[in-house]
Amino acid sequence: MVNINDVLRKRKQQKRHQMMNKISKVKRSFKDQQKYIQQEQNEKLKKDKLADKKMDFYNSLFKDDPNQGEDKQEENKQEQKNQKVKKGIQKDGKKPYKREKFNRQEFKKQIQEQKMKKQEEIENQKKEKEQQRKKIKKIFTERTKTGQPVMKNYINYLVDKLEKEKKQNQ
Repeated sequence: MVNINDVLRKRKQQKRHQMMNKISKVKRSFKDQQKYIQQEQNEKLKKDKLADKKMDFYNSLFKDDPNQGEDKQEENKQEQKNQKVKKGIQKDGKKPYKREKFNRQEFKKQIQEQKMKKQEEIENQKKEKEQQRKKIKKIFTERTKTGQPVMKNYINYLVDKLEKEKKQNQ
């Protein structure tokens, strides 16, 4: 008697194998095409008299901006300084005495304090925005003793005033 689970598992395995075969064929064909393209380019460059100039031009086009490279160098220098600080290395490159060793707990506390300050600033900004919204909402929803909205009356008053001015100007 054939177990259904075994049959299903075999089907699943066959499907996986088929998919893997398809994927590997596509990858292989892609690699072959790349090799072919590279060979064509190399042959063209060998035949071409201006090949060196063209390669320099293309290299200059596709290189990163020099400013980005400087930024990366500055970032790397900063990271190295931070690592030295973490390790407790002095400017001379000597390791400090035991008293001067880098205290990781203090460093972590400083980082946590900075994070807390940022969170407090964000919370304060949110509170200010909410207060402004509440003020605006109060202004627009404020009503007179008779129950009429104040802003609507004020807007109507301004519209009437503008109409009167237009009539006087005409």
